[in-house]
Amino acid sequence: MPIIKIDGSIGEGGGQILRTSISLSMATNTAVNIYNIRSKRPNPGIQPQHYMALKAAAAISDAEITGLKLSSELIFFEPQKVSNKISSIDIGTAGSIPLVLQTLIPSLVTSRLRYPIELVGGTDVKWSPTVDYIKYIFSPFLKIIGIKLYMEIRRRGYYPRGGGRVVFEVENVSFPKALKFNKISKEVVVRSVCSNLPKNVAERQASAALSVLQKSDLHLNTKTFVADETALSPGTSVLVYSTGEFGPFIGSDSIGEKGKPAEKVGEEAALSFLNEFSSSPDVDMYLSDMVIPYLFLSPYASKVKISRITRHLETNLFVSSLFIRREYSLIKQKDGSVVLDILSNT
Repeated sequence: MPIIKIDGSIGEGGGQILRTSISLSMATNTAVNIYNIRSKRPNPGIQPQHYMALKAAAAISDAEITGLKLSSELIFFEPQKVSNKISSIDIGTAGSIPLVLQTLIPSLVTSRLRYPIELVGGTDVKWSPTVDYIKYIFSPFLKIIGIKLYMEIRRRGYYPRGGGRVVFEVENVSFPKALKFNKISKEVVVRSVCSNLPKNVAERQASAALSVLQKSDLHLNTKTFVADETALSPGTSVLVYSTGEFGPFIGSDSIGEKGKPAEKVGEEAALSFLNEFSSSPDVDMYLSDMVIPYLFLSPYASKVKISRITRHLETNLFVSSLFIRREYSLIKQKDGSVVLDILSNT
């Protein structure tokens, strides 16, 4: 089995390199040696949520793994055949469920395995997309390239206790499938959630987000969903998004914090959404790096307009190209957006 060596300090230098490397290692059946893991961060090496993602990946792929311990800056991972050996993963406290999902999905797609897995941890936490972002933006994108992601949010998980429960299942319907966009949507949805707090907190978040959207000159059609859901710790989140059947896939979320007014949470999400939406991209900057592994795994050419270049995008392009050789370019547009062009490998 070939072995790829990756310097974990390159690019954004964080957990993204680790997740993408392990994800593509399983999807391509390639061993990987990652060193300098998060070496430039204040708390270098593997942290608890990385540890659980690696442990889950090793269990699913029956991998040989060395260096799997907290604070380790070096790991060797050699996957075998992906199987349905694991049905539940407790990430611990409020470790991000969406980030573990990103690690596991590509291997389930390429192995064509379909079975439910329950993840326990954080659904709406800092430095991670919310579970609603995954369900309402990432999942619809996967659908147009032939992948169905089924998700049931059984309980929310916020910092510090976590304890959120999400059951997901992946079905490879027709992947790989050529990527085609048809941007016609101008409908915007505001989805606001709170737990263990008065429901008017979620209502105030939604109202503040709507106020920002209505003041814009984009003439958007808006819908609002407000929910009070169960959780172990109090918490809130709001997602503002626009998705069509074939695009665009644009969204922005914001997480509530102690001492942070609900209005501020809603305004942040709406302003960030408008900033993304204004350049009429196919995908927002948050989604852009998430989709790279799938575009490299597909043999088809892809052309995607993105709101802007991010370090995460550049890092995932670099890491993905180590596993799957593809020619690509990033072409900046006059409005500040960028077009990612990945050539076919046929």
